[in-house]
Amino acid sequence: MLGFLYEANLCIYDEFREGNTSPAFGHKDFYTECKNRMPKGKKIKAYRADSASYQAELINRLEEDAVKWGITAVHDKAVKAIIKAIEEAMWYEPKKGRGEF
Repeated sequence: MLGFLYEANLCIYDEFREGNTSPAFGHKDFYTECKNRMPKGKKIKAYRADSASYQAELINRLEEDAVKWGITAVHDKAVKAIIKAIEEAMWYEPKKGRGEF
């Protein structure tokens, strides 16, 4: 796993694992280590990851720290039902032109 400080184009933390390590192992600890390595006075504002980070423990910590996050989720029946339930008016582009395909 790699943690980048986007503004400085700098990798602040990396964790290379053995091949048999579960992809879902240690994501909250990885986030915490990245947070600890931030320059003094700076904080993590956004977190983006794949579905291995889709864990309540990590998401709760991100919410506590007021970090905006985007984590890919498996599109099972429950997730699809939640997405379908979102009203059309609630969908918006974070930045103009970013929602087009």
